[in-house]
Amino acid sequence: MTATALPTRDAIVATARESIARGSKSFAMASKLFDRKTRERAWLLYAWCRACDDIADGQEYGHRDGAFDNEPVADAEARVATMRAMTEAALAGEMVGDPAFDALRIVAAETDMPPGWPRALIDGFALDAAEWR
Repeated sequence: MTATALPTRDAIVATARESIARGSKSFAMASKLFDRKTRERAWLLYAWCRACDDIADGQEYGHRDGAFDNEPVADAEARVATMRAMTEAALAGEMVGDPAFDALRIVAAETDMPPGWPRALIDGFALDAAEWR
């Protein structure tokens, strides 16, 4: 049995760069104002935020089937639980196996990000799942 190589930081950054380029042209353009280290960290954080939003809404880059769709998903609470578990694994420094959550692992470790910040975002998705207004 051969061991599968874990993705490198550079590979995860490249995936995050693709995510921001596809998901937000304005954020991608604005990130060019930063030095390389800050720019890469912005891409990493964006990739995680975009992935969480898409998991919560059952979308890909803010769309379903190529068109924006505001219809709520039927399994919203399960989706939040999944993103919460993957986020906690990333915050614990574990390799998650999803590029966006591994991006969070990297940027959180490199910046000593308070874990309460990503948890608060997940809590917001939980409020949405509970249809809180």
